[in-house]
Amino acid sequence: MVEVIGFNIKASGGLAALPHLLRMFFGIGFGYIGDKIKSKKLIGTTLTRKLFVIFSHIVPGILLMCMTLVKCDYIGAVLILIFSMSINGAAVITNLQNAQDLAPNFAGTIFGIISLIGGTTGFITPAVTGALMAENNGIHEWSQNFIIGGSVYVGCGLFFILFGTSEMQSWNSKTPVKDTEEGVSFKEVDEQDDEKQKPNETTKLNS
Repeated sequence: MVEVIGFNIKASGGLAALPHLLRMFFGIGFGYIGDKIKSKKLIGTTLTRKLFVIFSHIVPGILLMCMTLVKCDYIGAVLILIFSMSINGAAVITNLQNAQDLAPNFAGTIFGIISLIGGTTGFITPAVTGALMAENNGIHEWSQNFIIGGSVYVGCGLFFILFGTSEMQSWNSKTPVKDTEEGVSFKEVDEQDDEKQKPNETTKLNS
């Protein structure tokens, strides 16, 4: 940002922290709205997740691509980046919550896999940025960088809107019962079986 738009972010520590702070407050606000929608049963959980993906992924992605329009206007660039990251706070009721919807018994494992995949951006993004800036570090190269980032945001959001669900998966209700020579065998937890195993009143009286 220093070389391209002349903005020294090191001299503005508070401004650099502002997107993270606002993202927290936006997350609290979106979480409150999501809880109200769920408690009043206004719409289903899946539809809620998909609607708020618009705020957590689609809008931030579009804003990143809009960075190509501000050119050397560092005030506009900073405002867009702040709002893009802030509104991503809606993720608390979309992708960050979806693992709990799909399989509460394995939510930790699922979230770990998600975090592992998401963590790959930590080395992929610098590599892509470095490749783009290899010959020249200018507005055109940074515009390409923001377009790629915004496209990934929007693409992931659209994928979830088309194929995502919050319905609990059948494999969530399978628990290991014993170790076998081949490995761990599983059985499906059936609530009806649990009911059958409960002693009825006649059994209690006879005993």
